[in-house]
Amino acid sequence: MNHFSVHNQPPFPELTDFDRGVLKVCGDWGAHPDKEDFKILLSCPQHQEVVKGIYK
Repeated sequence: MNHFSVHNQPPFPELTDFDRGVLKVCGDWGAHPDKEDFKILLSCPQHQEVVKGIYK
């Protein structure tokens, strides 16, 4: 039986501006993100390096 404590877990990843943008567009669990808002996020100049990595 495994017993895990907080000390055995890796640290949470640091959120980027893109991550925060996705969370903002997606909303709370069960929400239905707006397609246009997501397109705006993906076309934002500051996120182009991340977006290029997604569509490799």
